[in-house]
Parts: sequence; C-alpha cells; structure tokens
Amino acid sequence: DKTLLWLLKSGFDKKLIVSSGLALSKSTTVDKVYDRFRGRLMFPIFDQLNRVVAFGGRALSKGQEPKYLNSPDSLIYKKSNILYGYNFAKNVIKDFKDVVIVEGYMDVVMGVQAGIKNVVAPCGTSLTVNQIRMMKPFLESVSLCFDMDMAGDKATVRAYEIVRDFGLDTYVISLPDGKDIAEYVKDHSDIENVFSKKVFYGEFLFDKLVKTYGVDSFSAKKRIISEFFPFLNGLKSAVEKDNYIRKLAGVLGVKESQVYDEIRNLRVLPLYHPARNVVSDGEGKRYGIAELLLGFMIEYPRVSKLLFDKIKEEFFSDDLLPIYKVIANKYNSHDFNFDGDVFGDISNEMRERANLISLYVSEKYGEISEEDVELEMSVLIDRLNKKLFDEKLKVLKKSLVDAEKSGDKELVRELIVKINNLYSQ
Repeated sequence: DKTLLWLLKSGFDKKLIVSSGLALSKSTTVDKVYDRFRGRLMFPIFDQLNRVVAFGGRALSKGQEPKYLNSPDSLIYKKSNILYGYNFAKNVIKDFKDVVIVEGYMDVVMGVQAGIKNVVAPCGTSLTVNQIRMMKPFLESVSLCFDMDMAGDKATVRAYEIVRDFGLDTYVISLPDGKDIAEYVKDHSDIENVFSKKVFYGEFLFDKLVKTYGVDSFSAKKRIISEFFPFLNGLKSAVEKDNYIRKLAGVLGVKESQVYDEIRNLRVLPLYHPARNVVSDGEGKRYGIAELLLGFMIEYPRVSKLLFDKIKEEFFSDDLLPIYKVIANKYNSHDFNFDGDVFGDISNEMRERANLISLYVSEKYGEISEEDVELEMSVLIDRLNKKLFDEKLKVLKKSLVDAEKSGDKELVRELIVKINNLYSQ
C-alpha cells in the first residue's frame, strides 16, 4: 500500500483518498483502507487539458482479476466523457478528420508506436454519445477497430448506432486472425497498410452475415436480409439503400423485387437498433423512447437499478413525469417490486398508460437476456441524452442570435460560456 502511505504522509485525508478512487475501504467509517491499484501496471488517464484525472491498472500476476481495473467516477472524472489518448491525439484527429477507436489502453499505446497517431479508446466502458460529441467538430468519419469476437461485434454495432446519429461516415478495420492492435503489431510491421483497407460499416456487416450463414439455403438468405434490414432502415439516402439492395440481390442470387418484398414483410425490431424515436405495438399504438425506458424500469428492475443514476428527470415530458416519479421513489427507497397497484397515487389515465407501457415491453422483450436489456436501455438513454442536448443547444443558439442582434455583449459572453459548458458535460 505504498500509494496510500505516501498520500497520507503528504497530508491527504483518508476519505479524500478513497473518494478519488486511489484507495478502497471495506468499512463505511474508512478505517480499513488499502491501495486500489496494488500490483498493477498503471495507465494515467488525462483530460483534454492534459491533467491526470484517473487511472487504469492492468493485472501483472497470473490469475489476478479483474484483468483491468479502472478508477471510478469522481468529481474530476466521468468515464463517459473521456477517451484514453485523446489529449495526445486531438491535433492529429483535426488534421485527418478521422479517429480510430479501439478497445483498450494497450491498443492505443501499441497503435501509436506503430504509427497510428489518431487512435483513442473508451475508459473501461462502451463508446458514449458524449465522447463522439466531444470530437464531432473535427470529424468527417470514425473508424472502429474492435476485437472480432462476439463482444467486439456487439461493441461495433452499438458504436455504429451512436456515430450514425451524428451524420459521420463509419468504417470498420478488421485485423487478420481476429487479433487486436496490441497483439498484431508485435509480429507485423504493415499495420498502416491494414488500416488503409478499412471498409464502410454496411460492407463489413454484409460480409460478416454472408460468412456466418452462407448463401446456399433459403433460410440463410432470409436471415441475412432480416439481420441486415435494421441497418438498411437507418439509412437516410435512398440511393445508398438501392445500392445495398442491388448487392443483396446479386450475392444472394435473387431478384431485387424479391428483396423488396421480403423487407416489406419484416417488422422493425428495436433490439440494438432503435432507429426511430417511436416504435409501434403492431396495432397502431406508438411508443416514444422515453415511454420505452419507463417500461424497462418497471419490467427489469435488477438491470435498471444499475443504470438508474444515468436516467434524468429531464428525459420525461410533463405527461410522463407522474409515472417516472412513482418509479423513481420506488428506486430511491430501494424497493424494486412493482407488483400490485403501485401507481395508485396517480390518475386513472396515467395508471393505465403505465400498465400498457409495461405490458408492451414485457411482451416485446420478455425473452432477451439481462445483458441485452442493459444494452437496449443504454441505447435509449444515449438517444434521450442526445435529444436533450439538441433541445438545450437550440434554445441557447437562438438566445445568442437575439443577444447579438440587440448588441448585449455581456449576455453574448454568458451564452457562449453556457454553450461551451454544454459541450463539455
């Protein structure tokens, strides 16, 4: 516990050391404290101003778990807002108009050593809206280079959904033999050549589906179309959609009209792909993304309590607030049981609405795993955060235009500060 001893000798309080994430305590009184990162290789994490705000620690001993240990969120560190390596890479990113996003700290370090200077990584979490928003002014495209396993595939899908909403081109870089950057550059010197062969996300997804299912059977062709459809549905360009449909028809050996017929018969599954702000229950009733989130909070309390601190009251319009407040009160009291008439304190109309939302989510998502529930809820939360950000930015920009027209320089300065603060949240 050398870090702890040094900090104590330097005059730091035990509670402050624990709250910083450098030490752990097994008691609420902070009597027994020990180093969080003992026996680990340390990766300092910098913010945009080159200040160390957190650490990542890699296990050095065989069997030491977890393999990577990260600082918790603190007053100076929010992992959802920071990318490892961005403080060093941002000027290169501005020049390239592109960023390479990888999975881990070692991927960044080894990538830079191999000549890839515009590389960053999330800090122990999946890619977030805030991280892309931070880089958006400098970007025209994003290149994803995740592990080619099941977890990496899910991370790629989720990252694409986030990047697409910002109107950026998304590429995928696939390293040979399914290796990550850190593994690949140990034995190869052609990493820049490999990176030059990156493909658009749609091409990557299509090729992966064909390799997974083949094109020899009718069921395989149908499955490829079905799993490719959410990507197609999210495209805004009709020309781009037609190009992919022609490719589908050519590779699958069917007519374009047959692909269109198959697509018309498909229902949009929101799992991983909530491409619209509303979804339908198939009987004409349409649910907004805020309503869906409420439904998840009722139906999946075990998962929802893990994400509860990320769910903001601002997400919900006045007509949904009564339902949210009932749910929030239950969660704040650590009571996650929604059996019985827990909505008895709100109007009959609101109670019926809550029950319908809950029923829809139960029927639509009842068979998916808790891991998939967490992924789906995270996507909804990201979309609501983006919607909230866009609304606030729109109001501030309008006020700024009015202030500039009226010549109110003090108000102009205040509004510019507010806009900059909004971008940095």
